[in-house]
Amino acid sequence: YKAYLDYFISRKIISMDETLISSGLYKSLIFELIMVLPHPNILFYQVDQVMFSDMLGKEFTRQYNDWWNLFNLGKLVLIIKYIFVSSKYYSARAHRICTMYGFQPSYIFVVQSMMRNDSFGFTVGFFITSLLSFSHAIRLSERPLVQIATDFTYDTWNQSIWNVLVTMTTVGYGDVYPRTTTGRWIAFIMCFFGIFSTSLFVIACNSVVETSSLEIKALSTVKRLQSRSQVRWMAATMLARLAKASRKKEIPVHDVLSIRGIINDFKAQRRDYESLLDDTSTIHEEFHRMIVGCLEEVRSFTKSHSRLSDIFDEVRLRFHIMQELKPID
Repeated sequence: YKAYLDYFISRKIISMDETLISSGLYKSLIFELIMVLPHPNILFYQVDQVMFSDMLGKEFTRQYNDWWNLFNLGKLVLIIKYIFVSSKYYSARAHRICTMYGFQPSYIFVVQSMMRNDSFGFTVGFFITSLLSFSHAIRLSERPLVQIATDFTYDTWNQSIWNVLVTMTTVGYGDVYPRTTTGRWIAFIMCFFGIFSTSLFVIACNSVVETSSLEIKALSTVKRLQSRSQVRWMAATMLARLAKASRKKEIPVHDVLSIRGIINDFKAQRRDYESLLDDTSTIHEEFHRMIVGCLEEVRSFTKSHSRLSDIFDEVRLRFHIMQELKPID
């Protein structure tokens, strides 16, 4: 935290007179110390605590070190923080770039960047970490009930993982469930993590099916080429039917209706093709306006520079020549 303070002072984010207390960094420091200090103690080895189960109506014993093992899961916060801090989205370069754009990078920014870069990887990592952590916690809280219950116990990892899996995926079969107060609180927190992981999975699926601007342009081009081929085929069919009917002295009524239907289909297909051309031309017009705006800015800058003015005139001449050329369809 002293390194954090020195970095913030060097980047002039805070003043040089700030300390760990006045800057507010001491709060995170105390929180991390609380997460680090709890651990199983040899003094509490095989020291039991008598507890009572309201659901089963019987007493059971729990070791004091089980509580310290539960508190040990808080160290996951430090591990996750280390992963975030060591990522490229929280590096010194990321801090400089974010400062240029008027904000300071945070852990939320790191999560957003990871989700944008690899949404499925982040979602799977979050789900597996939550699954194993809550399985260990629910096993520690429910395992002592093996002394008084025989219907289902949490003495194995399989039972714990199954309970967490059906809870986090919001399925909830009800075949296994926590029966201690501690286990119910863990299950309560587990439900929120399950909702969050489900939301991340939906976002990851949405990022896969969502098309980018370049993909939309490519799709429009493919549709335009397919529509053009369809227009050509329908035009050839229409001309062939008209040529065949012109050789007859009298055109039957059903041939007239058929030719009229082909003509109507050809007109509809041509309108679709022209609408696709309008979309493409809109893109070209927007690109043209952007180039014209850039040329205007360059013109105002090159008024006092003769050499730059000559270069600008040459660029403008080439642009007008390219504008006169018709795009090849």
